[in-house]
This record gives sequence, structure tokens and C-alpha cells, in this order.
Amino acid sequence: MQQAEILYCVDCDRPSMECRCREVCYHCGGSGTVVTCIDDICVGRGSCMHGDGESDCPECSGTGRTSPNRVEYEDLPEEVKV
Repeated sequence: MQQAEILYCVDCDRPSMECRCREVCYHCGGSGTVVTCIDDICVGRGSCMHGDGESDCPECSGTGRTSPNRVEYEDLPEEVKV
């Protein structure tokens, strides 16, 4: 039987299932959208009043959550391997 591949977070060195480094997207604050409108009022309030000045967040693809940076176990430094 083949063992499942375990991915580790490069920020906290925990297995990816235990990592909680960046659950909420830091770019959009968890909303999944970013304001692209050029109006300062829209940018300041965090949503576009014109209806066409928002788009999916490029960091989380509109989900509001980001995955931590992951690396394969074999690529981890020897001192963090268990």
C-alpha cells in the first residue's frame, strides 16, 4: 500500500492539515473581492457604489481563504523532519 504524500507548511513547519498560518486571505480580508474602482469614496468604504468596480481577489481567487505555502516533506530541512 502506498503512503499518502504529506505536505508541510514552509512558515510553521507543521503538516498542512494542522497549519493555520493564513486561513483568512490577507489581501481581501476574507471577503473574496477587491475594489478596483478609481473613485476614492469606493476605495475608502471597501465596496463600489457604481456596481462595476469590484473583482475577485487575485490572491485567493475569490474564496476569501488562502492556503499556506506548502512544500513536500523531502524538501524540508533535515532539522524539521520528524
